Amino acid sequence: MTLPENTYEVAAREVLEKHFPSHPPLLVEFLSIVFGSVLSACIGGRIGRTHEQNVRSAANQLEQLHGSLNASLEAISSLSNLGLEILSRAMIGLLDGEDMKLDAYYYPDVRMGYVHKVAEAERQVKDLRNQTALALQVTRSAERKRGRGRPTKDDALSIAQHCALAFQVLGEIPAKPSWDAYESETYGKFYLFVKDMLAAGSVEANPEEYSRQAVDFLNKIK
Repeated sequence: MTLPENTYEVAAREVLEKHFPSHPPLLVEFLSIVFGSVLSACIGGRIGRTHEQNVRSAANQLEQLHGSLNASLEAISSLSNLGLEILSRAMIGLLDGEDMKLDAYYYPDVRMGYVHKVAEAERQVKDLRNQTALALQVTRSAERKRGRGRPTKDDALSIAQHCALAFQVLGEIPAKPSWDAYESETYGKFYLFVKDMLAAGSVEANPEEYSRQAVDFLNKIK
């Protein structure tokens, strides 16, 4: 069952306060909100294989929209003077009557001065086209980084990676876990932090494995 997002914020705050009791409350509060959002996204299926497939589908839709907007711009630019004049009059409501006929009143040399309305609409379509291109570029770029056709199981890894970044923000250096042969258990400050944060989100995953992957991730982006 997915809990309200603020429930995960509370759980994350408890973990942060446990591991970093002397750090500024405002920073801990900020990180609690971040982790609350991450935990909620993991539980809600907004991170991982299904989410990546949804992102890919959205990217395909954006690509289709970008093509349609380009085609619309080409169609607008190819309008004749008569087409521009008629369209501009429609845009200001002069063609609402049912008895209006296409006669000399519409002759392109008889301008009513509203063609700029078409130009304004064209600029809006261009803006939308450009924004769509940007959205598509960002989405496809993220897709290439993950590898198309190879969506990853990102829920636990995303939490561990955020733990690594938070560790740095809090002035700590994330390290891979170690094995205590005497106690027959895994230990390490970062490992325990990841373990508790995974538990806060009720995410079933091996904290040792994901704490190692998170450290590797941090080393790659340095």
